[in-house]
Amino acid sequence: MPLDVPVAAALSSTPIQAYWFYQIQPMGFIINIPAMALLPPLLILSAIASVAGALCPPVAAFLWQAPGIIAVALDSMARAWAGLPFAYVNIRRALWPAYLLLGMIIWAMPDYQAKEAAINQWIYRRHIRREREEQWGRWRIWREAKKKEIEREEAGSWEPKHEESSLFEHKQAEDSMREPAREKASLRGPTREEAGLPPAFVAEHSKADLLTRLWLARKRIAAALCAAAFAIYMIAPRPLRITFLDVGQGDCAYIKTPSGNTYLIDGGSGNIKSLGYYRLEPFLRSEGLKGVDFALISHIDEDHVSGIRDLLEDGWKIGTLAITPQAIESDEGEKLANLASRNGTVVISFSKGQAINDGEASFYCARPDQNLASDNANDTCMIFELRYRGFMLLFTGDIDKKVEERASDIWKKASMLKVAHHGSGGSTGAGFLDITKPAAAVISCSKNNFYGHPSPDTLKRLADAGCAVFKTMDSGAISVITRGKGYRINVFLKD
Repeated sequence: MPLDVPVAAALSSTPIQAYWFYQIQPMGFIINIPAMALLPPLLILSAIASVAGALCPPVAAFLWQAPGIIAVALDSMARAWAGLPFAYVNIRRALWPAYLLLGMIIWAMPDYQAKEAAINQWIYRRHIRREREEQWGRWRIWREAKKKEIEREEAGSWEPKHEESSLFEHKQAEDSMREPAREKASLRGPTREEAGLPPAFVAEHSKADLLTRLWLARKRIAAALCAAAFAIYMIAPRPLRITFLDVGQGDCAYIKTPSGNTYLIDGGSGNIKSLGYYRLEPFLRSEGLKGVDFALISHIDEDHVSGIRDLLEDGWKIGTLAITPQAIESDEGEKLANLASRNGTVVISFSKGQAINDGEASFYCARPDQNLASDNANDTCMIFELRYRGFMLLFTGDIDKKVEERASDIWKKASMLKVAHHGSGGSTGAGFLDITKPAAAVISCSKNNFYGHPSPDTLKRLADAGCAVFKTMDSGAISVITRGKGYRINVFLKD
């Protein structure tokens, strides 16, 4: 089978696949070859079975077996291909400068001769027009000088004006010593230096203007810009990036530290099924990832772990899973830990006083104690501080006011707060806010949820404390970027 059809199909679908799914399949045309070979018999047999179904259903049931076998074979091949390490490449979502540089690289490639020829022609005509305008100016000066010369001859008092007669000779000598900045093949027109012609009628090549020089040096400029962008990317200090994902009635935050390590803080939803497949995996692919380095689970409630479980079941790589000692001892926590271990994930117990140090960033666990016991999973939530230079983000899980009061000795002033329990009225008390004094807070919940989150009382307490509130149900994903002092918050406003 010729390769032009599968290759063309793969190339035509690649931009759409990259834009919508953040993936490309460089070798996808290989799997298209057997698929295209099996597609005609699949369609023909399916059509025959459909017609037979209208005439004799028992016969149709038998005839449907053949296309069913082919469909299963196609599905098996696709799944086997998708499991290969080179089957797909995740394409990270990029900012507009990346697309600008990509455009420069494409234009610098030699295969775009038609476009280059069109622009070359436009540049050439523009240059010729400038040369003609300059030639016209030179001819006007010569005509005026010649007119004066004739008038002096007729008056009988002609004397050569050295200044005027030497004007063109001096200009010719100067221009002959100057190399014009242009491509010889595209911009140099035929010279006219026939003997006996006055200087004004001898063609002179005008100096290329800035636009022409930039176009002629486009490949060198593109290469220099790409090299400079790459150098800046490599040496520029990277900020701490935090993204609170919209997971409906649940919690999930993605963190990328300046050193390049990636973290998921919780990852679950109470109202979105297959959260990992439909929300977390597309986001991670948009970041160019095939896994994350760490996952920190505050507690084993479904609205905090369902997406993490989906990732593990789909074979996504999670380097280390950090959960509380109380969560490990629970049945659900044990199941999650076993699933993670089978996936090659290291499972660690994370409790008060322990920290994950990542360069200048650190994740310090402030609660719970190793031996804290409670029948309520919310009482033993993991509370930790994300610290980076002068910035501190406080994660409080699903704790309530009672825990806030009992743990009053651990609270510190925070730059920002992840509001506990999706903005429940039974958490984020006034005393807690008086101590932590966050300038901004994020609430993760869904619209019209069964629990009425966020509570108007909680929103009022946050407003009274002078805290700016951002809600995922209104803003979608909420991103925070900081270099350790101030921070910037970006939101995506929903319709």
